[in-house]
Amino acid sequence: MSSVGLNNFSRPGTNFGLLLEYRFAPRWSVQTGVIQSTKVYRAQANEYDFPWSWKVDPTSIDGRCTMLDIPINVRYDFALRSQLDGRLPGRWFVSGGVTSYIINQENYVYNYPPHTYNAPAEKSASTGGYGFSNLNISTGYERAIGRRLSWQVEPFVKVPLRGIGFFKVNLMSTGVFFSIRYKL
Repeated sequence: MSSVGLNNFSRPGTNFGLLLEYRFAPRWSVQTGVIQSTKVYRAQANEYDFPWSWKVDPTSIDGRCTMLDIPINVRYDFALRSQLDGRLPGRWFVSGGVTSYIINQENYVYNYPPHTYNAPAEKSASTGGYGFSNLNISTGYERAIGRRLSWQVEPFVKVPLRGIGFFKVNLMSTGVFFSIRYKL
């Protein structure tokens, strides 16, 4: 779920991707990768940075952006739970880092008061990259399926550090990652 600010969450978007993780100590690891993400949100007109002036201000704007999400995170496993059958231990963890976005497509629909005529209705754009634009915070649990395979559930929040996209919105996202992990 994405929003500009802490309200106006609309319907969920999607995330899918591939992340690589390097464990540099028994409880510490670093990860990066690429996530294809679709963000769907609604915001009030005053939450956008418009590059022009309006004849009639929209009451709200619906946004949908497709982007590449490139995180760099550090993970700490704060609780290890031994498995009696020789599988990898279950792990409770916290993770934090930053995300850079590369926006592929932005689509906006402007919502106006009733009986507004000749006002622009839509806008599409592709604005490129936004390095280190969000702070990542998550916690989760990983459990082994076999000696090399595990599943993981990870609730997360991505807090804006700067505005992104054509309208420079402070886009916040929250959700849950469900992952299958393979240890080399």
